[in-house]
Parts: sequence; structure tokens; C-alpha cells
Amino acid sequence: MDTLTFTLSSGRFLRFMTRIVLLLGGLTAVSLLVNHSNLVPLVSVMALVIAVFALGAAGGRTTLSSEGIRVHRFFVPMRQRPWSEIAAVAEKQARTTSVMTVRTTGGKDFNLPYPINTSANPDPEFAAHRDEVIAYWRKQVRAAKGAQGRKSAKRRG
Repeated sequence: MDTLTFTLSSGRFLRFMTRIVLLLGGLTAVSLLVNHSNLVPLVSVMALVIAVFALGAAGGRTTLSSEGIRVHRFFVPMRQRPWSEIAAVAEKQARTTSVMTVRTTGGKDFNLPYPINTSANPDPEFAAHRDEVIAYWRKQVRAAKGAQGRKSAKRRG
């Protein structure tokens, strides 16, 4: 089975980074226009924090392979879950954001960094990507059940 990777598209990345640059530029302009010497370091720190979060949001990806799901986040070590540990994959809506949530057989949930759809940075292909992720998971579950059935038949035969 092919490997699928979901990440922020170049167009969405460009829109996202344009908004971040405009926000940082606005903060800098305000700090320069307001004549308070304490405000400049504060705005600089805020700009740095915003830039770090922006890089973190843009640096994630989700990879589906025959081994399982690999989740890459910018500041977090890669996490891989084999398909045998995944009980469900579904879309979760939170206010104006749609994300893919994975439930493990241990009952823990985690969100995939991509695909994601937000009102601030919409993804017109989110529905298709969501369906691909769910179909991939279902195919892996069927393959695992088929392999277990063949092993059981060999033991009985």
C-alpha cells in the first residue's frame, strides 16, 4: 500500500506566513509609535513567541504507511503508532476548526497535525483528505483481520 503524507500546502503556508508577518509588523509599528521604552522589549518577546508558534504550526505532517501513523510536529519528537494500536479515526469539530482525531486501543485520543481545516486558513481539500485517512485506516484494519483469520485457519488445519 502506498504511503500518504499530509502537510500544509504551499498556498496555505504562504497565506499563513503572510498573516504572521503582518501581525509582527503591526506589533513592531505600535511599539515604535508609542513612546514607552518598556514596550519595545515586550513587543519583541511577543513577536518571538508568535514566530515560534507559527513555525511549529507550519512544521507538522502526518504520514500513513503500512506500519502505522507517523506524526511529526516541529518541536516534538516523531511519534509512530502501529495500526494494531489504533481503535478509531474520526473527524472532530471544535468551534471553527476540523481536525482528525485518532483513538488508541488504550482509550487515549490525539489529534493529527494534518489534515486540518480552520476558518482562518481553510483547506478546500479537507473533506477528500479526511476520507483518505479514514479509508486507509479501514483498509489496514481489514488487512489485519484477514491476516489473523489466515493464521487461525492454519492452526486449525
